[in-house]
Amino acid sequence: LGPQLGEERRARLLAKLTSQGNAFMTQTLLMRDYWGGSVLQDHGWRAMFDFGTAAMHLWGIIPDADRWVAYVVPRIQRALDAAPTDGVLPGSSYYALQLYVHNVMWYRDAFLARTGQDIYDHPSLRRVPSFLGAVMNEDGTALLVSENGDRISLRGGGAFLNALASRFRDPDAIRATRGMLNMPESELNRGDSIAAYTGLLWGFFAYDPSTESVTLPTRPRRNLLWFKDSGLVHYRNDDEGVVLALRCGPWLGYNAQAKATGPCDMMECLVGAGHFAVLLSGQPMLVTPGPGYSIRSTSCSCMLVDGKGHIGDIGYPMSIPSQPYRGETVEDARWDETTGEGVIRLNLKPAYPPEAGVTNYTREFLIFPKGRIVCRDQVALSQPRTLSWLFQTKKEHGAGVSNGVARLGKGPVLQIAPHPAAGITLTAGMEPTKMVWSYTGSGTPLEHVRYDTQAPVSSATMEFVLSW
Repeated sequence: LGPQLGEERRARLLAKLTSQGNAFMTQTLLMRDYWGGSVLQDHGWRAMFDFGTAAMHLWGIIPDADRWVAYVVPRIQRALDAAPTDGVLPGSSYYALQLYVHNVMWYRDAFLARTGQDIYDHPSLRRVPSFLGAVMNEDGTALLVSENGDRISLRGGGAFLNALASRFRDPDAIRATRGMLNMPESELNRGDSIAAYTGLLWGFFAYDPSTESVTLPTRPRRNLLWFKDSGLVHYRNDDEGVVLALRCGPWLGYNAQAKATGPCDMMECLVGAGHFAVLLSGQPMLVTPGPGYSIRSTSCSCMLVDGKGHIGDIGYPMSIPSQPYRGETVEDARWDETTGEGVIRLNLKPAYPPEAGVTNYTREFLIFPKGRIVCRDQVALSQPRTLSWLFQTKKEHGAGVSNGVARLGKGPVLQIAPHPAAGITLTAGMEPTKMVWSYTGSGTPLEHVRYDTQAPVSSATMEFVLSW
């Protein structure tokens, strides 16, 4: 907007920017927390940071920018205050690093230059590197439970991480940037090439050479971590090459549940409380199928009652706006350093509709060394029902069931062996997992191992021993 534009061109450009800024203000106020006006959901999150960046740069140049700044600064603060407090990448950004932080960095630089205040001090942003440190591999991939894939490539975010590395000398931020630089180019595809290449470019602009001299401490051993606000539990044993990951609680976490109450900030992209992912040697074996145009509990690793799943199990397309949180939760997650054993306990009763008659349902994961995790379900019902347990996998793994024991995989092999309580008999088999993929779905053929009680039961204690 300098004098080299000429007075006429500069005036036309300022008029156009004024018109566009006022149109954005009108649109976001009309939306009132819906889609583009939402607090955390991707459409509103990124758009608001971009608008904030423009407002900061045009403040003092365009008279209307005074009004824009007065609106957008507290509005962005509201979004930051509602974001996960534990640094977990939220489902509202599709668990994607570039969607969560790429637009944030422009606003941060502009706001810092104008006010001297750094939004990277906010816990929702400051703790992102520690979360990445828990789930990230040296090759720039992350292992977690996500509708976008349980093994995902971390694209973009280079400027965000380099700025944190420079200011705080954060070892997790430094490791993350180095990991993304080491990612093989052959893994890129059209869908994420923009984030990969532009992320590297913006990361270059924020690069601080002095961070190269930082001696990184030995990475702490990653065992069992509980990100309480987001309801994410992540178990990792690098010696055995195994990861167990699960989410249980409000879609975007407890903090967001209280502070972001618009319809698009309270969606469920999947039903299926109690679902979990297991990865061996970095390969997803028990998988998260992902979002689709027909959302069903039968696409998750969970329990069905008389063939039916959770509240909201109606085949709703893609997501369920204004889905109320039902109360399913992680009650405990503990790790014993001396024995190398852990336990995770979930309360899943609230996820089921009243007509299912579930009066108590606890799912526990008992973690033992040397290749064994026990998934234990304890269920009580108001009247006898047929119970079914599903374990989702990819068809390419060639899963099969013999004498009730399922085997998944051709390289690393995951085995599922049921141990029902006395008096309960199970049938076992393989079934295709029916999916109507959305535009973000992978289209990978899926199937699941299914165990059914042969007769209705009024209570059940079931153990499924996962071994490799």
